[in-house]
Amino acid sequence: MLTAAVSFGSDGIVSGTQRVVFTPDLATGQIYFRLWAAGPKPRAAGGSIVVSKAVVNGRARTMERPSPTVLRIPLVGKTPAGTAVTIDLTWRMKLPTGIND
Repeated sequence: MLTAAVSFGSDGIVSGTQRVVFTPDLATGQIYFRLWAAGPKPRAAGGSIVVSKAVVNGRARTMERPSPTVLRIPLVGKTPAGTAVTIDLTWRMKLPTGIND
């Protein structure tokens, strides 16, 4: 399940929050998100995305960005298979210009 609140600025900045509820089919100790707004084509056209806050099951978590398009969030211990994980993200994105990607 995904819910989001988004606001658009006249300067090409989009900011928002989103809630993702994910139920893994295998035990996991981390969650990954793909940040395609930071991909090569959008980035070359001035696009970017910054995730400023991640909260997992009500607890703030430290995030890692192993590459421009990958956000890794370690969980507190291992989450068993079949157990829902709620992830709340706060982000800010600069829209690229001049491309249709």
